[in-house]
Amino acid sequence: YICRAVIIPRLLDLSRVTFDLRRLAGSEGVDRYLSVDLLTPEWLPQETPREHRERQSRVAALRDDFCHGRIATINDCVTRNLDLIRIALDLIERHPETETVRRIRHALHALRICDPTCGTGDFLLAAFEVLLPLHQACRRRLGEPGPVCTDAAHLLRHTLHGQDVHPGAVEVCRMRCLLRAAAVGQQP
Repeated sequence: YICRAVIIPRLLDLSRVTFDLRRLAGSEGVDRYLSVDLLTPEWLPQETPREHRERQSRVAALRDDFCHGRIATINDCVTRNLDLIRIALDLIERHPETETVRRIRHALHALRICDPTCGTGDFLLAAFEVLLPLHQACRRRLGEPGPVCTDAAHLLRHTLHGQDVHPGAVEVCRMRCLLRAAAVGQQP
């Protein structure tokens, strides 16, 4: 969660992209950016009657905020715990101007993430999982050829950086990142 809530807003700040969430969501409305569990009208396992009412009330409030334009910035989306990755992907895939996609692509290449206490790399791997689909979506939208392993390699070489006081932890982190990138390269 922290990874998405920090990286996506920073990326949009770097790219200087503004957006109209209502236009971006289309006919699906804010439901497009809500979790399935939140939208489920049925009772969730272990949910109390009070929790069920509060969850339903929260969905109604989010829909009302959306309809009345009170969700206007990426920070509003973070505050309301909307699906930031879906919003970023929609910006890339649905925005009418390809110049906006080029700015996002440029921001992706300019972005640097450093974890000064990386340990075994959990935060860096989460960042990898957030950024790789955005790289791929930009590549598709702009018609740029190339395998997915190119984007994975770029992330590992230029975007993601980590250090730790324990050299063994750094080696584990490096190996985990390399294995994840190799797995991406093997996917069809």
